[in-house]
Amino acid sequence: MVAPTEHAGYGSRSPMGYQGMLPGGLSSDDYLDRRLRPLDAEHYSAAGLLPYRRRLEAVEVLVSRERPWNSFTQAHDPTSWNFFGGKRVPRQERSAELTAVRSFIECVGQAEGAPDQESLYGLMQKSFVVWYPMGKFALVLVEVPEGQWEDLPAAYSKMKQSAGPQDEFRILPMGIKKWNKQIDEIAWLPGSKLTEQGSEVADLVGSMLQISGLRDFLSGASDPAKALPEGAPVPPPSSSRYEGGGGGGGKSG
Repeated sequence: MVAPTEHAGYGSRSPMGYQGMLPGGLSSDDYLDRRLRPLDAEHYSAAGLLPYRRRLEAVEVLVSRERPWNSFTQAHDPTSWNFFGGKRVPRQERSAELTAVRSFIECVGQAEGAPDQESLYGLMQKSFVVWYPMGKFALVLVEVPEGQWEDLPAAYSKMKQSAGPQDEFRILPMGIKKWNKQIDEIAWLPGSKLTEQGSEVADLVGSMLQISGLRDFLSGASDPAKALPEGAPVPPPSSSRYEGGGGGGGKSG
């Protein structure tokens, strides 16, 4: 096991048995820590956001029920529970937090009462992150204060019904084909439900659930938000660098 720098953190051997470093110096071991390691933060390929809340001794997470795009089969996978996430926009997005926020807003931002960029960055200050080396994917976890986002799943359902059928893609002004996520619903689920045997989760989720730090958190066995030392502040992006998710050609599962 390769431990995160400066403190013990929550590391584990990669599911594929990688050790050492990937090309470019990226970490080949998965880990849960307050912030990404410097080279992982610089060269990540995709990122996602996993909002969570506490209910008594349990953890609930906000996830989407969707048909993820499979780049290998060039078709949609069966409907399953998935994280909110997407590919990094090259030359525009400088941090995993920016990609995660943009991807989340693209998915749910049109629903009434959905959080905006400013409120999401407020939650980021106490966030922690899981690194998945196989996809160079960073999952940012943020705690939602009690009483907030209670009605977001219902608001999303109402928005989706009023919007009607969704096109599979749209063409951006720069000529890039932008694939729309095929999300049926969003819901608060007990974290333990995702870890159950036979749970209908997307391939990415299933792979990341092999990371011990993430599994322990979802099952309620650990609380990284309290156990980890404070991380560096997460500054909001300047308006010149943030366009609300206009780019990002390609699909992400």
